[in-house]
Amino acid sequence: MRFFCDTNVCSKAASLVGDGVSWPAVKASLAERGFRYVVCPLVIIELMEGLVLSRPEYFMEHRKRFEVLRLDATEYLHLPGRFAVRALYDVDTALVALGPADYKQWVDTICRAGSLEQLRSGVPAYASNLVSTGLDIQKLLSFRQAGSGHHRSRMEAIRAAKTCADAPHAWALSMLRSLGIIAKDKSDLDRFVEALSAAYAYELCLIKLAANTGYRFDAKERHGDRIDSEILFYLAAPDMHIVTDDENLRKRCADSPQAARVLLLKDLSY
Repeated sequence: MRFFCDTNVCSKAASLVGDGVSWPAVKASLAERGFRYVVCPLVIIELMEGLVLSRPEYFMEHRKRFEVLRLDATEYLHLPGRFAVRALYDVDTALVALGPADYKQWVDTICRAGSLEQLRSGVPAYASNLVSTGLDIQKLLSFRQAGSGHHRSRMEAIRAAKTCADAPHAWALSMLRSLGIIAKDKSDLDRFVEALSAAYAYELCLIKLAANTGYRFDAKERHGDRIDSEILFYLAAPDMHIVTDDENLRKRCADSPQAARVLLLKDLSY
């Protein structure tokens, strides 16, 4: 069995805030029960966004979050869509060029940097200073920002049209097409719907908010909605678990039996 933490757990553990203090003990307890700790690239991207948007003098504080994230990691995962189709159909998508080795390199590079400026200009890749690596984090984050903008526009269009949610098979077909995968038959769609039931339940929750309420999808505190919906794609693997400090994440996918694999940090701390 595998588990990863989401962004809020990582940040609170690094800052020793609230239940974040118990994160090392929780990890150790899960490891004793046979779980392996893995790293989700969506968490890396969210932490990178926080790093870029923060003032340079807080760089070391943000770096500590990456150090917490990578400690004891046995595996770095693919991005959610690619992870899901590999888990379900044992096929890959050509639409995503990056992979686990890239995400690990991002984290390792950040953890070697002594400042935000050094991270941009170049960090020694090895013991020698002859080879260095830098990260154009703003460029990396531009893809996330574009995706977030698309998500907000889509939800606002649903609000304007009072659109009902796609039926499960139509949703599955749309998701697979966005990944460059053509379903062979109805059984492929059945497998996708069943394996991503938590992600679909979360989608339904957001659509209801868009159609029936004044929920502000453009508000700063709502920017994590899209990431949360995508993070549930990892539950496509039946051995995967998510540890979170966000009760809303589990509440929004509660109609799916997979919600049982969304573990609240506070419940694991005692």
